[in-house]
Amino acid sequence: MTRTGRHLTALIAYLLMGLIVTLPLWRDPDRAVPAANEGDHAFFEYVLARAAALVTGDVSDPFVTDQLNVPLGVNLMANTSVLGLGIPLAPVTLLAGPAATIALLVLLGLALTAYGWFWVFLRRLRVSPVAAWVGGAFCGFAPGVYTHAQGHPNWTAQFLLPFVVHLLFSPSRRNGLTLGLIMAWQVFINEEALFFTGLGCAVFGLLFLALRPHEVDKRRFLTSLGVALAVVVPLVAYPLWVQFTGPGSYRGVPEFTTSYGNDVTAFVSFATHSLAGPISPFGHLTPNETEQNAAFGIPLVITFVVLAVLFRRRAAALAAACTAVVFAVLSVGRDVIVNGYGDVTRPGPWEPFAHLPLFDSVVPTRLSLIAIPCVGLLLALAVDRSRAGVALVVAALVPIVPMPLTTERVAAVPAYIAERGYRAHLADGGSMLVTPRVWTDTTGMRWAARTGLDFPLALGYFLGPDPSADGRAMFGPWRRPTHALIVSVSATGFVPPLTAVDRAAFAADLAYWQTSVIVLPNDQPYRAAVEALLTGLTGRAPSRTGGVSVWDL
Repeated sequence: MTRTGRHLTALIAYLLMGLIVTLPLWRDPDRAVPAANEGDHAFFEYVLARAAALVTGDVSDPFVTDQLNVPLGVNLMANTSVLGLGIPLAPVTLLAGPAATIALLVLLGLALTAYGWFWVFLRRLRVSPVAAWVGGAFCGFAPGVYTHAQGHPNWTAQFLLPFVVHLLFSPSRRNGLTLGLIMAWQVFINEEALFFTGLGCAVFGLLFLALRPHEVDKRRFLTSLGVALAVVVPLVAYPLWVQFTGPGSYRGVPEFTTSYGNDVTAFVSFATHSLAGPISPFGHLTPNETEQNAAFGIPLVITFVVLAVLFRRRAAALAAACTAVVFAVLSVGRDVIVNGYGDVTRPGPWEPFAHLPLFDSVVPTRLSLIAIPCVGLLLALAVDRSRAGVALVVAALVPIVPMPLTTERVAAVPAYIAERGYRAHLADGGSMLVTPRVWTDTTGMRWAARTGLDFPLALGYFLGPDPSADGRAMFGPWRRPTHALIVSVSATGFVPPLTAVDRAAFAADLAYWQTSVIVLPNDQPYRAAVEALLTGLTGRAPSRTGGVSVWDL
């Protein structure tokens, strides 16, 4: 087979694997969403629709929006707006809608990430195409990657990172220029992944330097890195300035997410959507199914130890193995937890770093993702070495083969929204209040994404500053009394007796949100109770039209 044929075969195989994982999304892109993470899926629909609107000229500011969280708006640069993916795929969004774009992004992200590592392993390790393919397949479809297919297309799209690693460790002025451009693109896909790549390369590079000091041209490396920084800094300086100091900027991540570390037993468990998942329930070991970042399984952990010992005389392999261990340990987080969340001891290995600038924005469990390409390198070497190595790798990988995503169906966009019935009720500068089901409800964002962002929303799902916590990040808007009241009734069905204080707070909240129309979906939990609440607060019954109840204010 020719060189081109080998690469095409590898890529097609990865694309087929990606199609299998995402098949449930393709059956009905407009209605199918990940069962484990509907909220993030809706958020990415919104930002992809906005990226398409940037291309068509319907919006002008790529980094901040005033159409969400009225009147404060949202700093989208600080919210993983994936402009680096949304703009190139804007034609898909405009033709097929943002939900179809997400399905395509997840498929391509998994496949191209695998192909990127295949290319790097084939070129740098000098292994056989089959060995490189196995290593690449693991890097693109490891449990820690494909579990993010449930609502995190920014984490499945790691296809630039293999080339960042390759160019960083192939120093030259030309490669430095290319590296700078790729890093700039990655900033607009997933900054956290780029930060992790930098951390992993730093540890790997220092270990390799200690093992083979005479094989490293330090001057050439620093020159190439300097060129890369000279390219990337001017390109991303303003967007990062907006992110960290602009309207809606915040500090760190929500406090509760800093405790998201990997349970020690998670490393020998299987992800929910892996082949062996049903025999090793992961639920109690992780805060949610999307963050099963350390689900390597006991066969792979044993294989990793064996291969680390076997290849200990090869500097790159030893450095990779040690790097994997370093970040696996750090990913345990600020608390050491074993087999559930009951037994907690402080401090964990991440605690000394948790309050440092930039490091305070890290969700610790994700640090184990840095180990994935390190393990992939060892797997490629093992397959290339002997038939025994192939057998060992197959035994380790079969249990973690990814299964198709589990999806659920969301309600169709009601006719009132799809047919733009709200335009008769929205005053100039007015916002729509879609009755929230939970604090960070995404119903309105999904509707807006499906209608080309045609209306501003009072609430939303995003990260913004918490005014009660010195600007630390919080999910969603600041909780106002009416917001809390609607969420409470949606959760319990109980409508409390309304007082003059409630009505005054309602009037103040509507004025603050600049609300022109309130929309209650027909599928709202405890819909009758929520309608009774709003009828009592407004003093009039709603009009029922196009699958919703409407209060025209």
